[in-house]
Amino acid sequence: MKNIVKLVCVSTIAFSMWGCGESNHPSNTKATNGEFVSSVTQDPTSTTKQPTFAEVTRNLKSPAFGAVDGINGVSSPKAGVVVPIVGGKVEIAGNYVDAINGDAAAGVLVLIDDKVYEAVYGGERADIAKALNNPKYLKSQFYASIPTAKIGVGQHDVRIRVIASDRSGYYDSDWAAKLDIK
Repeated sequence: MKNIVKLVCVSTIAFSMWGCGESNHPSNTKATNGEFVSSVTQDPTSTTKQPTFAEVTRNLKSPAFGAVDGINGVSSPKAGVVVPIVGGKVEIAGNYVDAINGDAAAGVLVLIDDKVYEAVYGGERADIAKALNNPKYLKSQFYASIPTAKIGVGQHDVRIRVIASDRSGYYDSDWAAKLDIK
């Protein structure tokens, strides 16, 4: 059975700029109304319940492996930087893998002041798979678009959490920065 998740892509520019344009978007399907639609498939005969990301609470005590490619047009923001945000959303993109298990991650979460926002994960990054010599890393791109109204004006901590490919736990990224929402 397929579950349909609507993903509103307000800024095709951000996707193109960070290497996750429409052709590389995880869903690779664009609805007629301009929204992207992602099909998530789960085996209907499976009796094993996959935990949701909220149920993945075990810190695997190993740093996440990957990078943030951009936040609202700021390319490759360094750890500790303050990124000014003007407008109605925070757009963040990058790539992370489960290097411990040698596979793509199960998912990526963006934490802003420890509030969790799930990113779209699975966009193609042939450059990462090639550079790390692992074809399993091909679908390691993530993208999140978070309304600033949900976050609030002022400075906020932002960091990345990566869900292990087997969902046994998570890795926190060593990368962290601040958002300065105007």
